[in-house]
Amino acid sequence: MNWTHLRIAALSLLLASCAGPWGSRIPVVEANDNRVAAGTLENGVLTLNLEVKMARWYPDAADGPFADVAVFAEQGKAPQIPGPLIRVPQGTRVQVRVRNRM
Repeated sequence: MNWTHLRIAALSLLLASCAGPWGSRIPVVEANDNRVAAGTLENGVLTLNLEVKMARWYPDAADGPFADVAVFAEQGKAPQIPGPLIRVPQGTRVQVRVRNRM
């Protein structure tokens, strides 16, 4: 093994150890103030597109300790804790799709 191969192997190991098991682009959890309901209500049908994924949660401060946790998110939006707020008017049909990205 020459020095170039050794450097590439060492760099690969370093990047893999920093990335964690869910990759290097793990999203950061946002606080949900529960003011906006998730999904779209149209013609009496509430449609929810949710994802379960790993995200980095900073419970105290953005520069403090963190935990990688499984969270819910609306598709295409940031993961939230608590998860997306689901409000359903009585008599409404609900269509839910959940994608497990774990």
